[in-house]
Amino acid sequence: MVSFRDEDQEGEAISWHLSEELKLDKNKTKRIVFHEITKNAILKAIDNPREIDYNLVNAQQARRVLDRLVGYELSPVLWRKIKGGLSAGRVQSVSVRLIVEREREIQNFKPVASYSVVAEFVNEAGRAFKAKLPKNFNTKKEAEDFLNKNIGSNYKVGDLETKPTKKSPTGPFTTSTLQQEAARKLYLPVGITMSTTFVRSRIDYLYENG
Repeated sequence: MVSFRDEDQEGEAISWHLSEELKLDKNKTKRIVFHEITKNAILKAIDNPREIDYNLVNAQQARRVLDRLVGYELSPVLWRKIKGGLSAGRVQSVSVRLIVEREREIQNFKPVASYSVVAEFVNEAGRAFKAKLPKNFNTKKEAEDFLNKNIGSNYKVGDLETKPTKKSPTGPFTTSTLQQEAARKLYLPVGITMSTTFVRSRIDYLYENG
C-alpha cells in the first residue's frame, strides 16, 4: 500500500493516520512524495518510495499538543482584550513571551558603577600607545590606590604581535543610512537632511545641464 502527501509534518502525519486507520502492515507500507502534479514527478515518486518518517510524525504530534497548550488558552484572551477572531500561535506567543521577559529584565536592571584604568605609554622613539588594565575596580578609591602604588614604576613590552588588517569602505548612502549618519554626526532632523539633499541634487542637475 502506498500513501502520498506533501513532504512536511502534516503530510507525514496524514500518511501515518491512514496506515493506522487502515491497519496496514508497516513492512509492506511505503510513502511517496511529489511536489508538483505532473506525470514525470508522479512517476519519479512511485519509482522512489520510502518509509514513513516517524520523526516528522512525532514533530506534528508535538505541534498539536503545543497548539492546545498555548494557542487554545491564549486565543480567547486575545478575543477579550484586543479583537475577536485573533489566533495565538505556538511560535509567536512564545517569542513574544521571551521578548517581554527580556524587556522586563532590561527595565529592572540596576546599573553598577565600575572604574577602569587606561595607561598611555611612550617608548624611546616617541611612539605612544595605550593599554587597558584587564580588570575593573568597584570603587574610585580602589582605582586611585592602584594608580598611587604604581607611581614611578618602570614598564616594558613583553610581547608585540603585528597582524595585517583589511578595512573595506562603506557602501554608498541609501536614504535611511544618510538620515542616520546626518542625525548621528550632525544632529540633523530628517526634514532638514532631506531638504538639503534635494537642494544639492538640484544644484548638481543645473550644473551638469547648464
